[in-house]
Amino acid sequence: MEGREKPLYIYGPPRTGEFTERILDTGYFSRSYDIFTEDLVEGDVIVGEGYEVRPFEVEHSVNAFGFVFEEDSEVKADKERMKELGLGASPKIGDLKNGETVEIDGKTVRPEEVVKEVPGRKVVYSGDTAKCDNLVENAEGADLLIHEATCMHEMIEDRKGHTSALQAGEIADEAGVDRLVLTHISRRYQGREDELVEEARKVFEASELAVDGEKLEISPHRPEE
Repeated sequence: MEGREKPLYIYGPPRTGEFTERILDTGYFSRSYDIFTEDLVEGDVIVGEGYEVRPFEVEHSVNAFGFVFEEDSEVKADKERMKELGLGASPKIGDLKNGETVEIDGKTVRPEEVVKEVPGRKVVYSGDTAKCDNLVENAEGADLLIHEATCMHEMIEDRKGHTSALQAGEIADEAGVDRLVLTHISRRYQGREDELVEEARKVFEASELAVDGEKLEISPHRPEE
């Protein structure tokens, strides 16, 4: 954080502001930026430019949240449908996206014929949690689910408030997500992380291990999908 000038905004469960103040009071240091905190409850919405973030409650021994990161929906032209109608690129596509009926090459084209409202990409993240219905509901249809996999399923009875790799796979499968990334893995599995991936893949094939610093690409949705 050295050299930062922009304000830092921290959002979290109740008492996030209190805990942040305690951390800041533990030492003597100066900073070149302001810190703002906000305690959230389920149902709050953080609106950004072209996206929103929604917290939801999960099951843990203390207050804990998962988060939905979702882009705004967008009106897009269906290129395949335009080809079927014999329509090429036209400056009137913008009018169609605005809901107007237009004439293109002598043909009357209605918006509903070639444009669709396409949902934005959706990423869901949860840290500490037991398997719970609220997580499945909020992760429904996500492009990417980043989820804890503390242990193999044979150990889960000793890890209350956490999720096994198998359960993470079940959540991904029940929610109908496209991709599952496993994180928050116990150090007892150091060098054996592939075992957890294989366990998750028993119920959800598109499971993989989180890698620090790795960038994950999610393709934009298309009208024909």
